[in-house]
Amino acid sequence: YTTLFRSNGGEVDPADLSGLAELTASLLTKGTKTRTAPEIAQQIEALGGTIESGAGWDASRVFVNVMSGKIDSAMGILADVVRNPVFQEEEIERLRQQYLDNLSVTFGQPGSLANFVAARIVFGDAAYGHPLAGTPESLARIKQADIAGLHAKYYRPDNAVLVIGGSIKAADAFKIAERAFGDWAKPAAPIPARGQVGKMASPDDKQRVVVIDMPAAGQAAVVLARVGISRTDPD
Repeated sequence: YTTLFRSNGGEVDPADLSGLAELTASLLTKGTKTRTAPEIAQQIEALGGTIESGAGWDASRVFVNVMSGKIDSAMGILADVVRNPVFQEEEIERLRQQYLDNLSVTFGQPGSLANFVAARIVFGDAAYGHPLAGTPESLARIKQADIAGLHAKYYRPDNAVLVIGGSIKAADAFKIAERAFGDWAKPAAPIPARGQVGKMASPDDKQRVVVIDMPAAGQAAVVLARVGISRTDPD
């Protein structure tokens, strides 16, 4: 049995706060108004299940996997982490340091660095031109208020999808979903616009060759990038 909740992803990161959506999604399971991070882990483990959260480019997701007989309890935990995260400073700093450590390794790898630069060249300062997990500079700027603000803007019932799969009848799944999410009120404010819009590369732009000098790398990485078809193209 699996449940999935999804909302917006890294495409809604503010221009100077890349990594915000990923950090927010990862922190969902790190404490709520009624459960600490260890309690969430212990309660899911007691159900024989797992819980994970994180962000992609176009969606932030929380997964819960349990045996079908444990669905009610698991759905309660899923609803809690989605609706009531507290984003404690201690958990933010712990996760921020993990991301910074990972980036220090990633930015030292020619292939990873080449991909980051290629994305920036193609997408510029539009929504997909930044690293999903942020940069050392952007991660240092992210504050608790930024995380709570993104959650308040995008984690809402009219911007969410709940997927349930496994050994369960549809009618029972609807009843369980209603118990967990039925009183989740839609905010009065409209859903914010989707991500920042900036200048992207154009098919008519002159070809460019960008060289990054990494003499100590021991190997080279070559990336060829070009503008692809638009999602709104009739084809």
